[in-house]
Amino acid sequence: MNVLLIPMMLMTTLTQIQVSPELIVQGTAIKHNNEDYVGLPGDKWILIKGIVESADNDCKDIINDAVHLCQHQLEGCHETCNNIPEHQRNLIKVLTMKVENQDNQIKTLQKRSDFWKYAAIIGSSVALSAGTYILIK
Repeated sequence: MNVLLIPMMLMTTLTQIQVSPELIVQGTAIKHNNEDYVGLPGDKWILIKGIVESADNDCKDIINDAVHLCQHQLEGCHETCNNIPEHQRNLIKVLTMKVENQDNQIKTLQKRSDFWKYAAIIGSSVALSAGTYILIK
């Protein structure tokens, strides 16, 4: 039974619980203090609470199976990441350093650009003021 329920759990959205083939309980996604929650209406909460409390061992088995499945998938991901050849890891490091270097160069060029922009504004203001002073005098 657990083998059949896990794929069903994974296929539903995170705000839905399929209680039976005819009944899907829809929750509302809520964000509070940078945490994600799902809210249920009172009658639906009582229904879910009753189901969970009456089938405690089944739920524990389902959760344990889901945890084992997630751990297996996580180990597969770690294995994939750890199997990257050394030359590709070195290439990734070099490219990361190049991107950081380019970012630093862009910041430096932006600072220089700002400096010359303000220098041009000040220079043109001085030239305009001097030209106006000469014409008036």
